[in-house]
Amino acid sequence: MSGKFIVNAIAVAGWLIASLIAYAIVVLVGFFGVGLIGLLIVFAATQFELNPDGPAPSGTNLGFLRVRPVKFFKYFGGVLALIGFSCFAYYQI
Repeated sequence: MSGKFIVNAIAVAGWLIASLIAYAIVVLVGFFGVGLIGLLIVFAATQFELNPDGPAPSGTNLGFLRVRPVKFFKYFGGVLALIGFSCFAYYQI
């Protein structure tokens, strides 16, 4: 087996574990879990944006790599948190 195959297998296993954890959170606490996952995404994107020595390949345009994906994930996490917490509040009433 090649090294690339092994790395891809480890990445797929990691994503599977992360998706199972996210699924368990949503099943256990419902829409509140969706809001929590959204807050975690916003927190991770903000930490990535604030850390100047964060992961980025050397020799590339760091401005492009740092601004657009971080903005997308901050908006995505914010919308996810908004939907999760508002649906949680709606079903509590």
